[in-house]
Amino acid sequence: MQFRSLYFQFDGVNSKEKHLKLITTDDRDKDFLFGVDQEIIEEDSGGDVPLFLGVKRKCPTFPITLMKMNEWNRPIPYGEKELSDICNWLFKKEYKPFVSWDNPGKVYYVIFTKGKGFENCAKEGYLNLEVRLSAPYAYTRQLKDEYEILGEKIININNDSDVEDFIYPDVEFEMLDNCTDLVIENLTLGETMEFHNLDPNEKIRIYNDGLKDMVSLVDKKRNIFKKSNKFFMKLIYGRNRLHITGVCKIKFITQYALSLN
Repeated sequence: MQFRSLYFQFDGVNSKEKHLKLITTDDRDKDFLFGVDQEIIEEDSGGDVPLFLGVKRKCPTFPITLMKMNEWNRPIPYGEKELSDICNWLFKKEYKPFVSWDNPGKVYYVIFTKGKGFENCAKEGYLNLEVRLSAPYAYTRQLKDEYEILGEKIININNDSDVEDFIYPDVEFEMLDNCTDLVIENLTLGETMEFHNLDPNEKIRIYNDGLKDMVSLVDKKRNIFKKSNKFFMKLIYGRNRLHITGVCKIKFITQYALSLN
């Protein structure tokens, strides 16, 4: 993994606040990860050509080195209990967002798995840490495309993921002016998500990526599936043209995967 900035944000806290900088102790920073680490899954077919079963993508682990330094990049000593504070900040029991300042639009979800420290007699030193990613790729920050539809409108939403062919956006909408029908047609794919006979001024959240659910934000006991065609939309790589028919405020919420380089 290659980060060009000295600073990063982890779990909402900036390393600059703790005077910690990302450094390197050798020339390995000239290398960087490219694409996705993939393992081919196959079986012996009894012939010359093995039976292809698919591909398994691997979640990478990579090292980083941190040092407490001043604004002139000179080492400064750790204060009393400061290492304990750093340990408490970094070593969480679940994946947390990591963002390098050189690319604030790319989010890595990571767990710090192990670490070793070096310290001289002046209490100056560095921390060698190992980090594991939650996925074989990074993500964008959560993106929200919001529109007001007064009858019908064609909009464009991009899927710019360079490692996934499809992404599955969450959708949130509020019906207006006693309109009770909403149709969202992806003209690029020829697929349609429909809702009919909704309650006036209904508000709905569609959870799409992973958890497939449709929930009324007005009354969670309402069965929204019964009023839909039970279709969850997806976006293909590139530009997607959506034709929306209805009277509503609507929001498309996406967070797509990006390669690690």
